[in-house]
Amino acid sequence: MHRLTLLHPLLFFLLSFSHLQAVSAENRPVSLLLLDSAGSEASGLLVVGERGTMLKSKDKGKSWRSTQLSAEVLLTAVAVQGSEWWAVGHDATILRGSFDSEKDTIEYSAPEREQAFFDILFTDTLHGFAVGAYGLMMKTADGGKTWQDISRIKDDRHLYAILLLKNGNLLIAGEAGLLLRSSNRGATWESLQAPSGFQGSFFGLLELIGGKLFLFGMRGALFVSVDHGGHFKKIDTGITDGLQGGCADMQGGAFFVGRSGLVLHIDAEKKVNFTRLRKLGSLSAIRRLSTGNYLLFGEKGVSSPLSLNSLLTSTPTEHE
Repeated sequence: MHRLTLLHPLLFFLLSFSHLQAVSAENRPVSLLLLDSAGSEASGLLVVGERGTMLKSKDKGKSWRSTQLSAEVLLTAVAVQGSEWWAVGHDATILRGSFDSEKDTIEYSAPEREQAFFDILFTDTLHGFAVGAYGLMMKTADGGKTWQDISRIKDDRHLYAILLLKNGNLLIAGEAGLLLRSSNRGATWESLQAPSGFQGSFFGLLELIGGKLFLFGMRGALFVSVDHGGHFKKIDTGITDGLQGGCADMQGGAFFVGRSGLVLHIDAEKKVNFTRLRKLGSLSAIRRLSTGNYLLFGEKGVSSPLSLNSLLTSTPTEHE
Protein backbone atom coordinates (compact mmCIF):
# COMPACT_ATOMS: atom_id res chain seq x y z
CA MET A 1 0.00 0.00 0.00
CA HIS A 2 1.31 3.45 -0.90
CA ARG A 3 2.42 5.37 2.15
CA LEU A 4 0.22 8.42 1.45
CA THR A 5 -3.10 6.58 1.33
CA LEU A 6 -3.33 6.58 5.13
CA LEU A 7 -2.20 10.11 5.97
CA HIS A 8 -4.63 12.99 6.05
CA PRO A 9 -7.63 12.55 8.42
CA LEU A 10 -9.97 13.60 5.63
CA LEU A 11 -8.65 10.98 3.26
CA PHE A 12 -10.01 8.13 5.33
CA PHE A 13 -13.45 8.90 3.95
CA LEU A 14 -13.01 11.43 1.14
CA LEU A 15 -10.67 9.72 -1.31
CA SER A 16 -12.99 6.73 -1.61
CA PHE A 17 -15.74 8.75 -3.31
CA SER A 18 -15.81 8.39 -7.09
CA HIS A 19 -18.07 11.32 -8.04
CA LEU A 20 -17.54 14.67 -6.31
CA GLN A 21 -19.40 17.86 -7.16
CA ALA A 22 -18.40 21.52 -7.00
CA VAL A 23 -19.80 24.78 -8.34
CA SER A 24 -18.15 26.40 -11.36
CA ALA A 25 -18.34 30.05 -12.40
CA GLU A 26 -21.12 29.13 -14.81
CA ASN A 27 -22.92 27.26 -12.03
CA ARG A 28 -22.28 23.92 -13.76
CA PRO A 29 -21.19 20.93 -11.62
CA VAL A 30 -17.57 19.85 -11.95
CA SER A 31 -15.84 16.90 -10.33
CA LEU A 32 -13.82 18.31 -7.45
CA LEU A 33 -12.91 17.66 -3.82
CA LEU A 34 -12.14 20.83 -1.83
CA LEU A 35 -10.10 20.91 1.37
CA ASP A 36 -9.13 24.47 2.35
CA SER A 37 -9.94 28.14 1.74
CA ALA A 38 -8.08 31.44 2.24
CA GLY A 39 -8.14 35.06 1.11
CA SER A 40 -10.59 37.89 1.72
CA GLU A 41 -13.73 39.23 0.14
CA ALA A 42 -11.86 42.38 -0.89
CA SER A 43 -8.97 40.68 -2.73
CA GLY A 44 -10.78 37.45 -3.57
CA LEU A 45 -11.42 34.02 -2.07
CA LEU A 46 -9.33 30.96 -2.92
CA VAL A 47 -10.13 27.27 -2.49
CA VAL A 48 -7.85 24.31 -3.22
CA GLY A 49 -8.48 20.62 -3.67
CA GLU A 50 -7.88 17.56 -5.77
CA ARG A 51 -5.81 17.32 -8.96
CA GLY A 52 -4.06 20.65 -8.37
CA THR A 53 -7.19 22.72 -8.88
CA MET A 54 -7.79 26.16 -7.40
CA LEU A 55 -11.13 27.97 -7.40
CA LYS A 56 -11.29 31.77 -7.20
CA SER A 57 -14.26 33.98 -6.34
CA LYS A 58 -14.56 37.77 -6.53
CA ASP A 59 -18.22 37.97 -5.53
CA LYS A 60 -18.32 36.51 -2.01
CA GLY A 61 -18.67 32.93 -3.17
CA LYS A 62 -21.65 33.41 -5.48
CA SER A 63 -19.60 32.21 -8.47
CA TRP A 64 -16.23 30.52 -8.88
CA ARG A 65 -13.60 30.33 -11.60
CA SER A 66 -11.43 27.23 -11.84
CA THR A 67 -7.65 27.39 -12.40
CA GLN A 68 -5.44 24.38 -13.08
CA LEU A 69 -2.17 24.75 -11.19
CA SER A 70 1.24 23.43 -12.28
CA ALA A 71 1.29 20.39 -9.97
CA GLU A 72 -1.67 18.03 -10.42
CA VAL A 73 -1.63 16.71 -6.86
CA LEU A 74 -4.16 16.79 -4.04
CA LEU A 75 -3.78 20.25 -2.46
CA THR A 76 -4.57 20.25 1.26
CA ALA A 77 -4.06 23.86 2.40
CA VAL A 78 -3.62 27.42 1.14
CA ALA A 79 -2.30 30.62 2.77
CA VAL A 80 -2.45 34.28 1.68
CA GLN A 81 -0.33 37.35 2.40
CA GLY A 82 -1.32 40.50 0.55
CA SER A 83 -1.71 39.64 -3.13
CA GLU A 84 0.40 36.47 -2.87
CA TRP A 85 -0.78 32.92 -2.13
CA TRP A 86 0.94 29.62 -1.34
CA ALA A 87 -0.65 26.16 -1.57
CA VAL A 88 0.65 22.80 -0.31
CA GLY A 89 -0.26 19.17 -0.79
CA HIS A 90 0.85 15.69 -1.71
CA ASP A 91 4.30 14.83 -3.06
CA ALA A 92 5.60 17.39 -0.52
CA THR A 93 4.52 20.09 -2.98
CA ILE A 94 4.54 23.86 -2.37
CA LEU A 95 3.09 26.20 -5.02
CA ARG A 96 3.12 29.99 -5.20
CA GLY A 97 1.09 32.50 -7.19
CA SER A 98 -0.72 35.84 -6.99
CA PHE A 99 -4.25 37.12 -7.36
CA ASP A 100 -3.11 39.21 -10.33
CA SER A 101 -1.82 36.30 -12.42
CA GLU A 102 -3.07 32.96 -13.70
CA LYS A 103 0.47 31.57 -13.56
CA ASP A 104 2.01 29.78 -10.60
CA THR A 105 5.38 28.26 -9.75
CA ILE A 106 6.36 25.03 -8.01
CA GLU A 107 8.59 26.20 -5.18
CA TYR A 108 9.23 22.77 -3.73
CA SER A 109 8.33 19.20 -4.70
CA ALA A 110 9.76 15.89 -3.49
CA PRO A 111 7.63 12.91 -4.59
CA GLU A 112 10.45 10.56 -3.58
CA ARG A 113 9.87 11.46 0.09
CA GLU A 114 6.36 9.94 -0.02
CA GLN A 115 5.15 12.68 2.30
CA ALA A 116 2.43 15.30 2.13
CA PHE A 117 2.05 18.78 3.55
CA PHE A 118 -1.18 19.30 5.52
CA ASP A 119 -0.98 22.98 6.46
CA ILE A 120 0.88 26.16 5.59
CA LEU A 121 1.27 29.45 7.46
CA PHE A 122 2.92 32.72 6.44
CA THR A 123 3.49 35.22 9.25
CA ASP A 124 4.40 37.92 6.69
CA THR A 125 5.32 38.01 3.01
CA LEU A 126 8.77 36.48 3.69
CA HIS A 127 8.47 34.07 6.61
CA GLY A 128 6.46 30.89 6.36
CA PHE A 129 6.09 27.32 7.65
CA ALA A 130 4.71 24.15 6.07
CA VAL A 131 3.93 21.04 8.14
CA GLY A 132 2.75 17.58 7.25
CA ALA A 133 3.06 13.81 7.33
CA TYR A 134 5.56 11.88 9.43
CA GLY A 135 6.79 14.99 11.23
CA LEU A 136 7.52 16.95 8.05
CA MET A 137 8.26 20.59 8.91
CA MET A 138 9.89 23.21 6.68
CA LYS A 139 10.37 26.97 6.85
CA THR A 140 11.26 29.83 4.51
CA ALA A 141 12.62 33.33 5.10
CA ASP A 142 12.52 34.55 1.49
CA GLY A 143 8.88 34.25 0.51
CA GLY A 144 9.20 30.58 -0.39
CA LYS A 145 12.02 30.78 -2.91
CA THR A 146 14.01 28.40 -0.72
CA TRP A 147 12.85 26.04 2.04
CA GLN A 148 14.77 24.62 4.98
CA ASP A 149 13.83 21.25 6.46
CA ILE A 150 13.41 21.64 10.23
CA SER A 151 11.64 18.32 10.91
CA ARG A 152 12.12 17.27 14.52
CA ILE A 153 9.49 14.61 15.35
CA LYS A 154 11.37 11.37 15.95
CA ASP A 155 8.33 9.07 16.11
CA ASP A 156 6.93 10.12 12.71
CA ARG A 157 3.66 11.54 14.01
CA HIS A 158 1.74 13.67 11.49
CA LEU A 159 1.50 17.46 11.90
CA TYR A 160 -1.98 18.58 10.86
CA ALA A 161 -2.23 22.30 11.71
CA ILE A 162 -0.07 25.33 12.51
CA LEU A 163 -1.29 28.69 13.84
CA LEU A 164 0.25 32.03 14.81
CA LEU A 165 -1.40 33.07 18.08
CA LYS A 166 -2.23 36.64 18.98
CA ASN A 167 0.45 36.62 21.69
CA GLY A 168 3.10 35.88 19.05
CA ASN A 169 3.58 32.18 19.81
CA LEU A 170 3.35 29.48 17.16
CA LEU A 171 1.35 26.35 17.89
CA ILE A 172 1.29 23.04 16.00
CA ALA A 173 -1.34 20.33 16.51
CA GLY A 174 -1.00 16.78 15.28
CA GLU A 175 -1.40 13.05 15.59
CA ALA A 176 -1.78 11.17 18.89
CA GLY A 177 -2.19 14.26 21.08
CA LEU A 178 0.85 16.05 19.66
CA LEU A 179 1.19 19.73 20.55
CA LEU A 180 4.27 21.87 19.84
CA ARG A 181 4.84 25.50 20.81
CA SER A 182 7.43 28.06 19.78
CA SER A 183 7.85 31.42 21.52
CA ASN A 184 10.61 32.62 19.16
CA ARG A 185 8.94 32.41 15.72
CA GLY A 186 10.02 28.85 15.06
CA ALA A 187 13.67 28.97 16.10
CA THR A 188 13.01 26.32 18.78
CA TRP A 189 10.00 24.18 19.72
CA GLU A 190 8.79 22.63 22.96
CA SER A 191 6.38 19.72 23.39
CA LEU A 192 3.22 20.36 25.37
CA GLN A 193 1.21 17.79 27.28
CA ALA A 194 -2.09 16.87 25.63
CA PRO A 195 -5.10 18.20 27.57
CA SER A 196 -6.87 15.74 29.87
CA GLY A 197 -4.57 12.97 28.72
CA PHE A 198 -6.19 12.97 25.27
CA GLN A 199 -4.29 10.64 22.95
CA GLY A 200 -6.34 11.08 19.79
CA SER A 201 -5.32 13.25 16.85
CA PHE A 202 -5.86 17.00 16.70
CA PHE A 203 -6.88 18.21 13.23
CA GLY A 204 -7.16 21.96 13.72
CA LEU A 205 -6.67 25.16 15.72
CA LEU A 206 -8.87 28.25 15.82
CA GLU A 207 -8.30 31.48 17.75
CA LEU A 208 -11.08 34.06 18.13
CA ILE A 209 -10.61 37.83 18.18
CA GLY A 210 -10.80 37.94 21.98
CA GLY A 211 -8.00 35.37 22.33
CA LYS A 212 -10.13 32.30 23.06
CA LEU A 213 -8.35 29.32 21.49
CA PHE A 214 -10.03 26.13 20.27
CA LEU A 215 -8.26 22.82 19.67
CA PHE A 216 -10.29 20.19 17.81
CA GLY A 217 -9.94 16.75 16.30
CA MET A 218 -11.06 13.15 16.15
CA ARG A 219 -14.13 11.66 17.85
CA GLY A 220 -15.70 15.09 18.32
CA ALA A 221 -12.84 16.29 20.52
CA LEU A 222 -13.04 20.00 21.32
CA PHE A 223 -10.94 21.88 23.87
CA VAL A 224 -10.80 25.58 24.74
CA SER A 225 -8.03 27.74 26.21
CA VAL A 226 -8.21 31.30 27.50
CA ASP A 227 -4.46 31.63 28.21
CA HIS A 228 -3.01 31.19 24.71
CA GLY A 229 -2.78 27.42 24.96
CA GLY A 230 -1.25 27.26 28.43
CA HIS A 231 -4.20 25.20 29.67
CA PHE A 232 -7.09 23.58 27.83
CA LYS A 233 -10.53 22.61 29.12
CA LYS A 234 -12.55 19.87 27.44
CA ILE A 235 -15.96 20.71 25.96
CA ASP A 236 -18.48 17.89 25.68
CA THR A 237 -19.78 18.03 22.11
CA GLY A 238 -22.02 14.98 22.26
CA ILE A 239 -20.73 13.67 18.93
CA THR A 240 -18.19 11.05 17.84
CA ASP A 241 -17.36 12.34 14.33
CA GLY A 242 -14.06 14.13 13.87
CA LEU A 243 -14.07 17.92 13.59
CA GLN A 244 -12.13 18.93 10.46
CA GLY A 245 -12.41 22.72 10.12
CA GLY A 246 -13.74 25.76 11.92
CA CYS A 247 -14.33 29.51 11.85
CA ALA A 248 -15.53 32.23 14.20
CA ASP A 249 -19.15 33.34 14.17
CA MET A 250 -20.23 36.98 14.64
CA GLN A 251 -21.25 36.70 18.30
CA GLY A 252 -18.14 35.39 20.04
CA GLY A 253 -18.69 31.73 19.25
CA ALA A 254 -17.54 29.38 16.51
CA PHE A 255 -18.70 26.83 13.94
CA PHE A 256 -16.97 23.51 13.22
CA VAL A 257 -17.59 21.03 10.41
CA GLY A 258 -16.99 17.34 9.83
CA ARG A 259 -18.19 14.09 8.38
CA SER A 260 -21.66 13.47 6.94
CA GLY A 261 -22.52 17.16 6.71
CA LEU A 262 -21.82 17.85 10.38
CA VAL A 263 -22.07 21.52 11.39
CA LEU A 264 -21.42 22.11 15.10
CA HIS A 265 -21.85 25.46 16.85
CA ILE A 266 -20.53 26.62 20.20
CA ASP A 267 -21.71 30.01 21.46
CA ALA A 268 -19.93 32.53 23.66
CA GLU A 269 -21.28 30.74 26.75
CA LYS A 270 -19.89 27.37 25.53
CA LYS A 271 -23.32 25.97 24.74
CA VAL A 272 -23.04 23.35 21.99
CA ASN A 273 -25.53 22.61 19.24
CA PHE A 274 -25.22 20.85 15.92
CA THR A 275 -27.01 19.83 12.75
CA ARG A 276 -26.23 17.71 9.68
CA LEU A 277 -26.50 18.97 6.12
CA ARG A 278 -26.19 15.53 4.56
CA LYS A 279 -26.69 16.67 0.98
CA LEU A 280 -23.38 18.54 1.24
CA GLY A 281 -21.51 15.34 2.11
CA SER A 282 -18.50 15.29 4.41
CA LEU A 283 -17.14 18.77 5.13
CA SER A 284 -13.54 19.91 5.50
CA ALA A 285 -13.65 23.72 5.87
CA ILE A 286 -15.99 26.62 6.61
CA ARG A 287 -15.71 30.38 5.99
CA ARG A 288 -17.81 33.26 7.32
CA LEU A 289 -18.82 36.04 4.96
CA SER A 290 -19.38 39.69 5.87
CA THR A 291 -23.07 39.17 5.14
CA GLY A 292 -23.31 36.77 8.09
CA ASN A 293 -23.69 33.78 5.77
CA TYR A 294 -21.23 30.91 5.50
CA LEU A 295 -19.53 28.87 2.77
CA LEU A 296 -18.96 25.15 3.36
CA PHE A 297 -16.30 23.11 1.53
CA GLY A 298 -15.69 19.40 1.22
CA GLU A 299 -16.72 16.23 -0.54
CA LYS A 300 -19.24 17.91 -2.84
CA GLY A 301 -17.31 21.06 -3.58
CA VAL A 302 -18.47 24.43 -2.26
CA SER A 303 -21.94 25.31 -1.03
CA SER A 304 -23.85 28.42 -1.91
CA PRO A 305 -23.78 31.05 0.91
CA LEU A 306 -25.82 29.66 3.81
CA SER A 307 -27.47 31.17 6.88
CA LEU A 308 -26.42 28.56 9.42
CA ASN A 309 -28.02 30.19 12.45
CA SER A 310 -31.45 29.57 10.98
CA LEU A 311 -30.68 25.83 10.71
CA LEU A 312 -29.68 25.36 14.34
CA THR A 313 -32.38 24.45 16.82
CA SER A 314 -32.44 23.46 20.47
CA THR A 315 -32.55 19.81 19.37
CA PRO A 316 -29.97 18.37 16.95
CA THR A 317 -31.61 17.83 13.57
CA GLU A 318 -30.78 16.81 10.01
CA HIS A 319 -31.48 19.01 7.02
CA GLU A 320 -31.71 18.20 3.36
